Amino acid sequence: MGLCKFKVDDLTSKNNISQIIFILESPHKDEYIHSHPIAGQAGTRLLSLLKRVGAIPNDIPNKPLGCLIKSGEILNISIMNASPFPLDKNFYCQQACNSKMVDALAEIKNRLQKHTQTVYKPREGVESKLCNDFSERLRNMIADKTKVIIPLGHVASNFVKSVQGINCKVHFGVMHPSAREWESADNIKQLRLALTDTES
Repeated sequence: MGLCKFKVDDLTSKNNISQIIFILESPHKDEYIHSHPIAGQAGTRLLSLLKRVGAIPNDIPNKPLGCLIKSGEILNISIMNASPFPLDKNFYCQQACNSKMVDALAEIKNRLQKHTQTVYKPREGVESKLCNDFSERLRNMIADKTKVIIPLGHVASNFVKSVQGINCKVHFGVMHPSAREWESADNIKQLRLALTDTES
Protein backbone atom coordinates (compact mmCIF):
# COMPACT_ATOMS: atom_id res chain seq x y z
CA MET A 1 0.00 0.00 0.00
CA GLY A 2 3.04 2.28 -0.15
CA LEU A 3 3.25 2.74 3.64
CA CYS A 4 4.58 -0.71 4.54
CA LYS A 5 7.30 0.65 6.84
CA PHE A 6 4.54 1.93 9.15
CA LYS A 7 2.72 -1.41 9.34
CA VAL A 8 2.25 -2.99 12.79
CA ASP A 9 1.45 -6.70 12.88
CA ASP A 10 -1.11 -8.39 15.13
CA LEU A 11 -0.10 -9.71 18.55
CA THR A 12 -0.87 -13.30 19.48
CA SER A 13 -0.57 -14.75 22.98
CA LYS A 14 2.70 -16.60 23.60
CA ASN A 15 0.78 -19.82 24.22
CA ASN A 16 -0.94 -19.39 20.82
CA ILE A 17 -4.37 -19.43 22.49
CA SER A 18 -6.55 -16.50 21.46
CA GLN A 19 -9.31 -17.04 24.01
CA ILE A 20 -10.09 -13.31 23.97
CA ILE A 21 -9.39 -11.19 20.90
CA PHE A 22 -9.44 -7.43 21.39
CA ILE A 23 -9.79 -5.37 18.22
CA LEU A 24 -8.54 -1.79 18.22
CA GLU A 25 -8.54 0.93 15.59
CA SER A 26 -4.98 1.31 14.29
CA PRO A 27 -1.39 1.79 15.46
CA HIS A 28 -0.14 5.06 16.94
CA LYS A 29 3.37 6.26 17.77
CA ASP A 30 4.01 3.85 20.66
CA GLU A 31 2.77 0.89 18.64
CA TYR A 32 5.11 1.83 15.79
CA ILE A 33 8.06 2.18 18.19
CA HIS A 34 7.39 -1.15 19.94
CA SER A 35 6.26 -2.96 16.77
CA HIS A 36 3.12 -4.38 18.37
CA PRO A 37 -0.43 -3.20 19.17
CA ILE A 38 -1.67 -1.46 22.34
CA ALA A 39 1.82 -0.45 23.49
CA GLY A 40 1.05 3.03 24.81
CA GLN A 41 -1.38 4.85 27.08
CA ALA A 42 -4.40 3.02 25.64
CA GLY A 43 -2.71 -0.26 26.60
CA THR A 44 -2.19 0.94 30.15
CA ARG A 45 -5.80 2.09 30.43
CA LEU A 46 -7.08 -1.23 29.07
CA LEU A 47 -4.96 -3.17 31.56
CA SER A 48 -6.22 -0.98 34.42
CA LEU A 49 -9.87 -1.65 33.59
CA LEU A 50 -9.26 -5.37 33.10
CA LYS A 51 -7.80 -5.43 36.61
CA ARG A 52 -10.74 -3.45 37.93
CA VAL A 53 -13.27 -5.97 36.60
CA GLY A 54 -11.22 -8.89 37.92
CA ALA A 55 -10.12 -10.28 34.57
CA ILE A 56 -6.41 -9.82 35.33
CA PRO A 57 -4.74 -10.18 38.77
CA ASN A 58 -3.79 -6.94 40.51
CA ASP A 59 -0.18 -8.06 40.98
CA ILE A 60 0.48 -7.94 37.23
CA PRO A 61 2.87 -5.01 36.51
CA ASN A 62 1.27 -1.74 35.41
CA LYS A 63 2.52 -1.77 31.84
CA PRO A 64 0.64 -1.47 28.54
CA LEU A 65 -1.34 -4.66 27.90
CA GLY A 66 0.39 -5.30 24.58
CA CYS A 67 3.82 -5.27 26.21
CA LEU A 68 2.65 -7.81 28.82
CA ILE A 69 1.21 -10.09 26.14
CA LYS A 70 4.39 -9.86 24.06
CA SER A 71 6.58 -10.74 27.08
CA GLY A 72 4.34 -13.69 27.98
CA GLU A 73 3.26 -12.24 31.33
CA ILE A 74 -0.37 -12.39 30.18
CA LEU A 75 -1.66 -15.37 28.20
CA ASN A 76 -4.85 -16.25 26.30
CA ILE A 77 -5.39 -12.70 25.02
CA SER A 78 -4.55 -11.58 21.50
CA ILE A 79 -4.72 -8.09 19.98
CA MET A 80 -5.48 -6.88 16.47
CA ASN A 81 -5.79 -3.49 14.87
CA ALA A 82 -8.58 -3.03 12.34
CA SER A 83 -6.00 -1.29 10.16
CA PRO A 84 -2.36 -2.37 10.45
CA PHE A 85 -1.44 1.11 9.22
CA PRO A 86 -2.00 4.27 11.28
CA LEU A 87 -5.28 5.98 10.39
CA ASP A 88 -4.37 9.20 12.18
CA LYS A 89 -2.94 11.68 9.66
CA ASN A 90 -0.95 13.40 12.43
CA PHE A 91 1.15 10.26 12.84
CA TYR A 92 2.86 10.63 9.50
CA CYS A 93 5.77 12.95 8.78
CA GLN A 94 5.13 16.14 6.80
CA GLN A 95 6.38 14.57 3.58
CA ALA A 96 4.13 11.52 3.91
CA CYS A 97 1.13 13.74 4.67
CA ASN A 98 1.03 14.71 1.01
CA SER A 99 0.30 11.11 0.11
CA LYS A 100 -3.13 10.26 -1.30
CA MET A 101 -2.97 7.04 0.71
CA VAL A 102 -2.59 8.92 3.99
CA ASP A 103 -5.56 11.11 3.06
CA ALA A 104 -7.61 8.01 2.25
CA LEU A 105 -6.75 6.39 5.59
CA ALA A 106 -7.62 9.57 7.49
CA GLU A 107 -10.96 9.80 5.70
CA ILE A 108 -11.81 6.23 6.76
CA LYS A 109 -11.06 7.10 10.39
CA ASN A 110 -13.06 10.32 10.29
CA ARG A 111 -16.12 8.62 8.85
CA LEU A 112 -16.13 5.37 10.84
CA GLN A 113 -15.26 6.72 14.30
CA LYS A 114 -18.56 8.55 14.67
CA HIS A 115 -20.82 5.57 15.30
CA THR A 116 -21.11 1.81 14.89
CA GLN A 117 -23.26 1.19 11.86
CA THR A 118 -26.05 -1.38 12.01
CA VAL A 119 -24.81 -2.85 8.73
CA TYR A 120 -21.39 -1.81 7.52
CA LYS A 121 -20.24 -2.33 3.95
CA PRO A 122 -16.84 -0.84 3.12
CA ARG A 123 -16.47 1.56 0.23
CA GLU A 124 -14.48 0.49 -2.81
CA GLY A 125 -10.77 1.18 -2.98
CA VAL A 126 -8.51 1.51 0.06
CA GLU A 127 -11.33 0.89 2.54
CA SER A 128 -12.40 -2.33 0.86
CA LYS A 129 -8.80 -3.57 0.69
CA LEU A 130 -8.27 -2.83 4.37
CA CYS A 131 -11.46 -4.67 5.33
CA ASN A 132 -10.57 -7.69 3.19
CA ASP A 133 -7.14 -7.80 4.81
CA PHE A 134 -8.70 -7.50 8.26
CA SER A 135 -11.19 -10.27 7.52
CA GLU A 136 -8.41 -12.64 6.51
CA ARG A 137 -6.29 -11.78 9.58
CA LEU A 138 -9.23 -12.20 11.94
CA ARG A 139 -10.24 -15.55 10.46
CA ASN A 140 -6.65 -16.76 10.86
CA MET A 141 -6.58 -15.71 14.51
CA ILE A 142 -9.91 -17.27 15.49
CA ALA A 143 -9.42 -20.82 16.76
CA ASP A 144 -11.41 -23.51 18.55
CA LYS A 145 -10.58 -21.98 21.95
CA THR A 146 -11.60 -18.44 20.97
CA LYS A 147 -14.55 -17.47 23.17
CA VAL A 148 -15.14 -13.80 22.42
CA ILE A 149 -14.09 -11.00 20.10
CA ILE A 150 -14.28 -7.55 21.70
CA PRO A 151 -13.97 -4.57 19.34
CA LEU A 152 -13.03 -1.40 21.21
CA GLY A 153 -14.63 1.70 19.74
CA HIS A 154 -16.57 2.47 16.58
CA VAL A 155 -13.84 1.98 13.96
CA ALA A 156 -13.00 -1.49 15.27
CA SER A 157 -16.69 -2.39 15.58
CA ASN A 158 -17.42 -1.37 11.99
CA PHE A 159 -14.51 -3.43 10.68
CA VAL A 160 -15.73 -6.49 12.62
CA LYS A 161 -19.20 -5.97 11.17
CA SER A 162 -17.69 -6.24 7.68
CA VAL A 163 -16.60 -9.83 8.35
CA GLN A 164 -19.14 -12.48 7.39
CA GLY A 165 -19.68 -15.78 9.20
CA ILE A 166 -17.71 -15.25 12.40
CA ASN A 167 -18.17 -18.49 14.35
CA CYS A 168 -17.69 -17.19 17.89
CA LYS A 169 -19.24 -14.58 20.16
CA VAL A 170 -18.71 -10.90 19.33
CA HIS A 171 -19.49 -8.30 22.00
CA PHE A 172 -20.08 -4.77 20.72
CA GLY A 173 -20.44 -1.72 22.94
CA VAL A 174 -17.08 -1.37 24.72
CA MET A 175 -15.44 2.00 24.11
CA HIS A 176 -11.93 2.66 22.85
CA PRO A 177 -9.50 3.09 25.77
CA SER A 178 -8.79 6.67 24.71
CA ALA A 179 -12.45 7.63 25.19
CA ARG A 180 -13.18 10.20 27.88
CA GLU A 181 -15.85 7.90 29.34
CA TRP A 182 -13.56 4.84 29.41
CA GLU A 183 -13.96 4.42 33.18
CA SER A 184 -17.68 5.21 33.23
CA ALA A 185 -20.09 2.82 34.93
CA ASP A 186 -21.68 1.93 31.58
CA ASN A 187 -18.37 1.07 29.92
CA ILE A 188 -17.28 -1.02 32.92
CA LYS A 189 -20.60 -2.86 32.68
CA GLN A 190 -20.07 -3.50 28.96
CA LEU A 191 -16.57 -4.87 29.55
CA ARG A 192 -17.85 -7.15 32.32
CA LEU A 193 -20.62 -8.42 30.03
CA ALA A 194 -18.11 -9.07 27.26
CA LEU A 195 -15.85 -11.04 29.56
CA THR A 196 -18.65 -13.20 30.94
CA ASP A 197 -18.59 -14.87 27.53
CA THR A 198 -15.21 -16.39 28.47
CA GLU A 199 -16.45 -18.06 31.64
CA SER A 200 -18.48 -20.87 30.11
